[in-house]
Amino acid sequence: MTLSKSLRWQLSFRTFATLLGTAAALIALAGLAGFWQLMAQSPLLLLRGSPHSVSQAAAFVPRQAPLMVSLLTSPERLIALRQVLTSPAQRRDTQAAQAQLKASFLEQTGLDYDRDIRPWIGDEVTLAVTDRDFDRDPTNGRQPAYLAAIALRDGDRAREFLELFWQRQALAGAKLQFEVINGVRLIYEQSDAAISTESAAAGVAQALAGLRQQGQLASAVVGDRFLLLANHPQAVRQSIRNAQAGSLSLSQRPDYQRALKTLPSERIGLLYCNLPQFLDWLGLATRATELTTTPQVQSLTAAVALSPQGLRLKTAIAPAATAQFKPHSPTLIEPVPALRYLPQTASFAAGGQSLAQLWQTLETQLQPYKTAPAPLQTLRQTLTAPANDRLLSRLKRWLTGDYAVGQWSSAAGAAPDWILVTRHTEAADEALTALDRAAEAQQLTVSPLLLQNQPVTTWSQFQTRTQGRGRDRETTVETQIKGLHATVAGYDILTTSLAAMSAVLTAPSRSLLDSPRFQQTTAVFEQPNDGYLYVDWPQLRPALVETAPWLTLLDTTAQPLLETLQTIAVSSYGSSTTQQQGDILVQLTSR
Repeated sequence: MTLSKSLRWQLSFRTFATLLGTAAALIALAGLAGFWQLMAQSPLLLLRGSPHSVSQAAAFVPRQAPLMVSLLTSPERLIALRQVLTSPAQRRDTQAAQAQLKASFLEQTGLDYDRDIRPWIGDEVTLAVTDRDFDRDPTNGRQPAYLAAIALRDGDRAREFLELFWQRQALAGAKLQFEVINGVRLIYEQSDAAISTESAAAGVAQALAGLRQQGQLASAVVGDRFLLLANHPQAVRQSIRNAQAGSLSLSQRPDYQRALKTLPSERIGLLYCNLPQFLDWLGLATRATELTTTPQVQSLTAAVALSPQGLRLKTAIAPAATAQFKPHSPTLIEPVPALRYLPQTASFAAGGQSLAQLWQTLETQLQPYKTAPAPLQTLRQTLTAPANDRLLSRLKRWLTGDYAVGQWSSAAGAAPDWILVTRHTEAADEALTALDRAAEAQQLTVSPLLLQNQPVTTWSQFQTRTQGRGRDRETTVETQIKGLHATVAGYDILTTSLAAMSAVLTAPSRSLLDSPRFQQTTAVFEQPNDGYLYVDWPQLRPALVETAPWLTLLDTTAQPLLETLQTIAVSSYGSSTTQQQGDILVQLTSR
């Protein structure tokens, strides 16, 4: 029976998308269990990294690509590793979870991983966003280009797979086009039109789910080395030319090459992110002009390794070609004391030295962009208003000691509150007085309060409410607290609710620093460091998904993987003029 044209498009692009999704799923799948002793000729050798520490497929990725992610080992070895390290009592459940995961990504494609993909897939799977807009046509919106470069274990089996796939597409009514690019045969579907995507939020969904986008699925086999798949033939043409020209590819970028030399070679994967291009692709930040502004940070490269907790990414951040970092050495050999005031159930926490310095860094990094992530955009607009110049200078003089910033909710589903803790300095009293005056200028009432025997200053708004009629009419006054601040044991504390301040005052006896999850996540970091950024994903997930459209779509399409995510922690280890080094731990759990 002939498939309808719309269904044919859905299946063709879904096939491409699910190959990408399956590879990404298998990367995360390996981090779901604990690891111990190594054994020769065993999947456990992956704990020391893959024998192939460099992405060969980077030769196909253009220099200006927003994103590249490479798995440097066979997905089968990751699956075998998880089986070896899973207790016998849980192996059946693990196998069932793996089967369900594969099936969910290949749903409605007509493909079976073990039958159609496993026989030919090799020791590298590279996924890339190669271009934000491959046709450069402003009339049809942005058309992102996506590429999968899959190493081949058996070139003949891969060709058989493609032939069968294209035969099915032709029977379904697809109009196939054949082309030879520099000796490489390219096959793709003829497209009537392409649906525009104004932001990468839509592009992410289309790339992962393969729904509604009329992409031109294209494929090519390069020798017996790689199978290339893309959502448009132009992406494959460009990839082939990149590999043959050499200098046009990501593999020849100086910042990428420098990062490979400094990052640990014990890795199972690589990640490269061209930050200005990546932020623009996601729609999170857009350059003010292409010619007059230059971002200070150019790229992030990460070596992905396995750890007992999950996945560990050692990172190297490079400045733009015309910029340099200010060299500095980390000084912290333990978590900053300010973290002691964050409740143990905080969903987000950041702690370090000198919030004023971090503030200045953010201002510098955001300057080239006309738009930025919404919270930073709002903060920038507020603080750069002419009326706030004097307040801003006072705050910067105050926020020079160790600090902690946290997000906390009083109950599941409750609106989150923010907490700021910073060491009390000589400039603190002047800054807090300035904040009180700014609150009064916003028609808020500044008044003292005694909370748990601790003097607290509140910023309140009074509202009247009338109920009933005639003689039964009754008017009440309601108080809405917009913010509070207090000074406790040498630290100034600001919160956005009374409940949050109450939680802070009781936190030292049961703080975030006492949380086993926080301790396990941050224990892997080197010392000295510059502090920590910590995310409790199960708690923060609802708020993030609600406010970030692209994350909402990712949460829907990658739900089986995100269900295993527990915490994310980030630290940094100082910088030279040409590189900043850091560490990211993604803690996962078995399901």
